[in-house]
Amino acid sequence: MMLSKKFSFWFILIFWVAVNLLLWRLEFGNTFFASEVISPDQFLFKVLTSPDYSMMVIKHHGTNVGEFNWMCDIVDAQNNLNRKLRDIEGRIDTISSYSIRVELNLNHIEPLRNLKLGVDLNLSTNYVVNEFSAKLNLKPFSWRVSYNSAEGIFKITDLSLAKPKEFSISNNDINNPRKILETLGITP
Repeated sequence: MMLSKKFSFWFILIFWVAVNLLLWRLEFGNTFFASEVISPDQFLFKVLTSPDYSMMVIKHHGTNVGEFNWMCDIVDAQNNLNRKLRDIEGRIDTISSYSIRVELNLNHIEPLRNLKLGVDLNLSTNYVVNEFSAKLNLKPFSWRVSYNSAEGIFKITDLSLAKPKEFSISNNDINNPRKILETLGITP
């Protein structure tokens, strides 16, 4: 009886280790226990295709001062030919882009009390920015910055005014600090 318990324990342990090693190899290829360096593209792909929602609590000297949230998603290309297959939950036929959402909230740090930052980023399959949007709230100020690669224009909006004011900067002018300052109404 005692012999069968020991045998069962060792059999289950060896089976568990073997299956975990095989799963690790399947997930990360031949990079056994990170003995080889993985490429930045492979790392980025793993981050962007991870379905996990990440939330981190920010602490300063043991006090909770805010939180940082991160979520990635795959945007599925709409394929009407395979409608029945597409309706299967979680099935992705063709990746059209990646979507990233980042949120930062700081509550108890002066002078950044009640700082809120939200960033939405849409990347193409070769990691080129399609759309970018960021909103910064630091009472009494509120700003939104957005970019759309199809339009080729950066838009900066001051939302803290009674009538929001929008500034537009083209791709051609983004490397010209003088032009940016003039657009924002600041004389250099």
